[in-house]
Amino acid sequence: MVKAAVKRQGRFELRLAGGRRVRTKKLLLATGIRDNCPDIPGFRRFVGRGVYYCSYCDGYTVRDRPLAALGRGVDGAELALALTTWSRDVLFCTNGIARPSSKVCAQLERYGVGVRGDRIVRVEGRTHLEWLVFKRGQRVGRPRPASRA
Repeated sequence: MVKAAVKRQGRFELRLAGGRRVRTKKLLLATGIRDNCPDIPGFRRFVGRGVYYCSYCDGYTVRDRPLAALGRGVDGAELALALTTWSRDVLFCTNGIARPSSKVCAQLERYGVGVRGDRIVRVEGRTHLEWLVFKRGQRVGRPRPASRA
């Protein structure tokens, strides 16, 4: 862990937690990001095993699989549309928030994206996310296909 960084003579000098000093030409600041985990039972258990936060980072790893985008409004719809790059089976879940406008729904339909407006009460699976369970009791499968060779 870096405790201090100072620029000297065109280079950065870093002081690490153990006291060691390192010099480098470049310094990359990665401040991190905070993932918003919805209050859905089982959700946290499947992070990295069917639940992913970044379609840019993880989209390729789930290509050709049934996908679900959890979001709201236009931003959520745009996420669902972006996922069509990776799969032809995409479901946009608003989790009880109002459905998008009819114009946005028409665009989703044009790209074959389904829309579910009811609340997700839990997610289920053995080792990976397999099912979304909705308030009315319906279970929608998002299974993980057999491994690729």
